[in-house]
Amino acid sequence: MSRVRFTTANVIGGALWAAAVAILGFAAGASYRTLEQRLGLGGEALTLVVVLLLVVWVVRARRAGVKGRSAGPG
Repeated sequence: MSRVRFTTANVIGGALWAAAVAILGFAAGASYRTLEQRLGLGGEALTLVVVLLLVVWVVRARRAGVKGRSAGPG
């Protein structure tokens, strides 16, 4: 593939990719606002619970990894 053909295809692909990401981001932002209005405080509480569960999961996984490394080969 020639350099000119590659560059042309790369520029067109990059422009399409940027446009798609911008449009999807705009749509996601609008959807988020609608969802936030409908869920209200319950949605915020659910988000908090999910985040806390993820933190607990990460901490447990790291502690298990540290314990496994400190034991050494059996």
